[in-house]
Amino acid sequence: MRLNVWVAISFAIFGAAVHTFAWQATLDPDRIQRGLLRDIRPSSIEELAKGAEVVLRGRLVKARTFLRNEMYIITQYEIVNPQIIAGALTVVASPKPDVGKPILLGVFGGEMTISGETIKAEDHAMATEITSGQEYLLFLRKFGAEPGQYQLYNGGIFEIQGNQAKALVKGAETVFKGASEAPVAELIDRVRGQGKSK
Repeated sequence: MRLNVWVAISFAIFGAAVHTFAWQATLDPDRIQRGLLRDIRPSSIEELAKGAEVVLRGRLVKARTFLRNEMYIITQYEIVNPQIIAGALTVVASPKPDVGKPILLGVFGGEMTISGETIKAEDHAMATEITSGQEYLLFLRKFGAEPGQYQLYNGGIFEIQGNQAKALVKGAETVFKGASEAPVAELIDRVRGQGKSK
């Protein structure tokens, strides 16, 4: 059941989200999914890097929160000044010369007011929410066919504070044993080492 819910959420992360006030007024707040239950597979940093299509260091800035399929609250973050650690980003064409389209990360959760009711949705696999403006180490996979849109791979997000990186998932020490809270340079070296062994 959890797998089915997560597949549904993945399909809901990206896409058009244009909602008029009149349309929102007809929504039933009781239909909104307020929590996501899913399992994060225990894995090493090397396994995370192997499964991810790209590993980045970058700052996340909240772009928007929107409702998808009248059920799922999704928040998108722009990945600002991404530094590629491993893999490669898809090329995002822009109609304006020298102005690239943003690289976006979509996650389940956020807060919206719908039909006069404030609703908050949470990913229960995460112990800590993403902070807009904060720097992170990100393990990502592409979402859909449109370039520049990504989702997290197996909960692979680490908040960078000074020289340390801390995983955001619950039970991080069990999930990412030996890497839940570690020096950033050490994690990056391990990711790059995995890339060389592919």
